[in-house]
Amino acid sequence: SALGDPVGDNRYKVKLLRNGETREREVTIGARNDTDVEIVKGLEAGDEVVIGEAKPGAAQ
Repeated sequence: SALGDPVGDNRYKVKLLRNGETREREVTIGARNDTDVEIVKGLEAGDEVVIGEAKPGAAQ
């Protein structure tokens, strides 16, 4: 899941990839279901959200 830890009502942390490094940012979510989440605040066009991380020794 791209959503990280909750930080308040409908607010979560997500990891972004920028210049080869990951950074955390707070986002506000709207509608959600079992597979999708609407981000209503906190992301800009072109932001790259990290949705998973490779484990040591895992195939890439």
